Amino acid sequence: MDLDAATLALVNQVARLRMNDANDSKLQSKVVVRIESLQTGNLVKTGANVLCQSDELEQPSDRFPSPSFTPSICTVNKWITCHFDAHSSSRQNIEAFVNRWRPSCTTLRDGEWIAVNRGMTIDPNPPRIEEMKASFQNLVRSHRQNGNITLTTSALDKLAQEYNVTSGKWIIFTDRDGVDTAWAEIIKLICLYRKRGFAKVSVEKGDNNHAICVYVDAFSDEREVFRLRNDLKRNGIVQKIAFKLDAYSHLGIYRKNVWGISPRRYYQ
Repeated sequence: MDLDAATLALVNQVARLRMNDANDSKLQSKVVVRIESLQTGNLVKTGANVLCQSDELEQPSDRFPSPSFTPSICTVNKWITCHFDAHSSSRQNIEAFVNRWRPSCTTLRDGEWIAVNRGMTIDPNPPRIEEMKASFQNLVRSHRQNGNITLTTSALDKLAQEYNVTSGKWIIFTDRDGVDTAWAEIIKLICLYRKRGFAKVSVEKGDNNHAICVYVDAFSDEREVFRLRNDLKRNGIVQKIAFKLDAYSHLGIYRKNVWGISPRRYYQ
């Protein structure tokens, strides 16, 4: 069967998200895309630049309850992303998706991240990550030269905004025993209460550690950043968690970096 325009847009959207992965800033010319048809389990073609393999997808073990309003699940470059909208955002669909792809049971063989998208749109101006990295190196070379302090928080903010790497996320760490419940609650928060947003969770890697990232489009929108944090608190995430700019991940700004820059923008 052929993809309709809406499903193809979802595939392209997931591919665009790969540009926000610090480990893979450029998309491959050919990627394997899997679309779960929730009634048949078949794969569908996505165009000349995409390689589809009809024997890769196993029959889903869980059926979504309403054939008319089921979310699309796309697997692209080790991302398993479920796209919810106003019609498919129901508790039944959320429970079915979590049961189909439990973070505690999904391994690196299946993918690296499980993600949920509720109404996120494609930015017509994609992030220019490689250009940002080059400009960052210029700042590094001039840092502390002739008394200049070029690597400052404000300078990095300006750099991220100039190259449209504006997203950021609150990061929640949990273990294998708690990740499925925590992930289900995050999906409910995004799909049923906030009715917008994007989140991802790491799969089981054998170390009993999972990370859940809940995103905002613009780190500079402090009102939205803290509104999301308050919503997470009301949803049971009361322990202190960190907010980090995606730009920092791309630039390699982690704990104990040589520049003395905190990777956390907020911690509460």
